[in-house]
Amino acid sequence: MPWTIQVACAFVLFVSNTFAQVYHYETGKVIPVSRPGQIIWKEGVFQNFLADYGTLVVLENPKNPKSKLINIPVIKVKCLQPDSVKEPHFVLHGGPGESNIQTTLLFSGMLQKHDVILVGYRGVDGSVSLQEPHYQSALTCDSLSLKNQKIVFAKAAHEAIRFFNEKKIEWEGFGLESVVDDIEEFRKNEGYPKISFLAFSYGTMIAQLYSETYPQNMETNIYIGARPLGNFWLSDSLFHEQLYQLFKKYKQQKNEADTSWSDFSRLMAPALDTHHLAAADINPVLFDLFFFSQCYSFDNALQLFATLDKVPSKGYNKLVQKYKEFYKNYPNLVLGDLLVKKKKWYPHGYEKESIGNYECSRIIETLNNWYSPQIDYFLPSGTSGNRTIDSILTYFIFGEFDVASPYKLFEPLILSNYIKAEVAIVPDCSHLDLFYTKKELLTIRILDIINQ
Repeated sequence: MPWTIQVACAFVLFVSNTFAQVYHYETGKVIPVSRPGQIIWKEGVFQNFLADYGTLVVLENPKNPKSKLINIPVIKVKCLQPDSVKEPHFVLHGGPGESNIQTTLLFSGMLQKHDVILVGYRGVDGSVSLQEPHYQSALTCDSLSLKNQKIVFAKAAHEAIRFFNEKKIEWEGFGLESVVDDIEEFRKNEGYPKISFLAFSYGTMIAQLYSETYPQNMETNIYIGARPLGNFWLSDSLFHEQLYQLFKKYKQQKNEADTSWSDFSRLMAPALDTHHLAAADINPVLFDLFFFSQCYSFDNALQLFATLDKVPSKGYNKLVQKYKEFYKNYPNLVLGDLLVKKKKWYPHGYEKESIGNYECSRIIETLNNWYSPQIDYFLPSGTSGNRTIDSILTYFIFGEFDVASPYKLFEPLILSNYIKAEVAIVPDCSHLDLFYTKKELLTIRILDIINQ
């Protein structure tokens, strides 16, 4: 995400690139005895606030006591009023494949009564990265097509796992459970009796798993754009419903009365015409990824509709321009981490919705093939109990038009599993708008919750 900051320099003196070594932040010398759970601290400043920068020593595979030691960066941004400090708020950003050392969810008002904690995401942050060359290269495969995409992506995922094995990276230790282990290791080390989470998107899955595993340690959860734990599978019917609602909003802004399904189909036709896409030098598979990503923003989605609306009269030039601009920076993720985080959880605990016969079914089929390749390494091996959360006050914030985390996807769980829950739905808002056009509203809501 664009808010990721470069704080690596703060760790240069005391984070080693070798697995089992930790450098002292003052002397620069290797600490001879490193043990899991050990934290080495260095005072500093983070976004103009006093902070402690730390290195957390953990096992590469927490389930293997003989595993190598790796380093995870942690940052503790200090409460502005130490005399009135309450439980710390752990911030969990989106992903997988993205850093948790970001400023997106750091709201200065949080520091009035709380420390804010950033624990790096293993696989992206720290001494071991799951970046690898094979999965991203699948997007540039000359033969990539709608017919062979499933095979191409699955083969690339296999090659990524083979790459980790050759590098002797214990990739099975980089799943969601291990991220939870890192958070709990830090909590125990610091002696916090209770903690709270402020989490977004993928980060809400981590918070859910922690809350189910250690409910006695929890005070409050704030979930923004939440997805059910383990459900990485995109819903064809929900996406189609959200897209149609966006279409009606687009027509409303144009003061046009026709919001019929037939007019929706007319507008979507240029996006689904594989012959004309190919003639415009647009790969339909890559176009599907581009299309879905544009819907992460309410304004971008409406602009995309406007562009599609003009294709019959103006041609594909404007659409090609948007498409090429998008791929200058996509995918800016650690894709190996994205793959590994889905092991065990994808798509366990949920009945996969079969792809239907909607106008946009092809788009969701492509997205699921890309983001959740079906290979034997990722067959589910466990389950989330989705236990009733009766003791933890949980606040949910959803965007009205969120295609990635629609409220209706989580609504059944909120009604059945969360006894103490409050839900807010932000109008004219998709997945990322809460941090752009709706950030002021989001800030007010979060600070009201945290400082009440």
